Amino acid sequence: MCEYDIQCKPAFPQGKNDMENEDRPKFNTPKIFLLIGEEKHIVRLIQVNLERAGYVVATATNAKEALEKAESEHPDIITFDTELPDKDGFETLRHLGTNPKTKDIPIIHLDELFSMMRSGV
Repeated sequence: MCEYDIQCKPAFPQGKNDMENEDRPKFNTPKIFLLIGEEKHIVRLIQVNLERAGYVVATATNAKEALEKAESEHPDIITFDTELPDKDGFETLRHLGTNPKTKDIPIIHLDELFSMMRSGV
């Protein structure tokens, strides 16, 4: 069940499709995103949209929280804005990349998206 009274749809259909085969992992549980960014309203906007699509979303608004949640939440993917209030974002990325518990998690940089949203585009 999703928080905030949002109707959620499954992110991955349960039926057969052309892409399904024996080698492909079966997604019976939602994928977990860790969304990292200092702008709380932008993080919230992205969070709501991902949750509507059926994903589980953890959020962090600073580097310390991001590193803690990357280890504790075991996300499948991390989305990241490198402008963070407490530490250089690139330093945080280096920590994620060298930590054995987080080094294999794919990371998507959202710097341009956050920049456009900050400027009102």
